[in-house]
Amino acid sequence: MDLVKSRKSSAEVRSRYCSIENVKKVAKLFKKDQKIKLKIRFTHGAYINIGCNKYRTVRDTVVDKTEWFVVIQRKNSRESFKYIDFCIGDVQVMEV
Repeated sequence: MDLVKSRKSSAEVRSRYCSIENVKKVAKLFKKDQKIKLKIRFTHGAYINIGCNKYRTVRDTVVDKTEWFVVIQRKNSRESFKYIDFCIGDVQVMEV
């Protein structure tokens, strides 16, 4: 079975893996020029503050989609999110 490890280094996430099939299911949620709203968990460097439940929201347009990540066009910049972050819950889709 093929597994993909999260990029996060915290003890909570280090033990969590997602199968490639699950990552590809998440990739199918996005389409180019789609308006979406995302809820993103705050991280501190490469580590997640496990006791911290702070989130920020992003409501913008999908401008590109690759095999492993999705790119969102913000007002003056672009931001990319790995599909693995959706699998482990660091990023959540609020509206599609």
